[in-house]
Amino acid sequence: MRSNRPLTAFAVWKLEQFVQSEFFRPGHRGNTSVNVITEDNLQILRFSLHGTPIAELAFEKGNFVEADIFDGGFYDKAGRPSRTTRERLNGLLDAMGGLNLIPEGVRVFFDDEKCFIGRESARQPFGEGFPPVAISNNVNQVEFLK
Repeated sequence: MRSNRPLTAFAVWKLEQFVQSEFFRPGHRGNTSVNVITEDNLQILRFSLHGTPIAELAFEKGNFVEADIFDGGFYDKAGRPSRTTRERLNGLLDAMGGLNLIPEGVRVFFDDEKCFIGRESARQPFGEGFPPVAISNNVNQVEFLK
């Protein structure tokens, strides 16, 4: 089985490049693309898988505001996001924690065969039939906005 880890590393590298330096160029590798969209006074860093957004990070004047996390539209038989989507999102969520954008330890995970996003008891259902999840810029606790 072919691993998608190099593509997750590419997405994480693009996130780090955007946050830590002034040099950023949108990019595409394999099934993963990273672009910047400007809306009003926001810059939105969009990560897509097979052309479908899986994460959008909003920045205002260079400061992180929130992350909107999407399930990607590809599911297993139980309606949970695909393995590739979970891998890509977990790489990005881990990097966001490491960059102090969100609390460390936020992940997409299973509990009793259901899929969630968050950590410990601060979690939201995630997958087919559930709305996207918005995570605030509060690095001290997981705070969902929607």
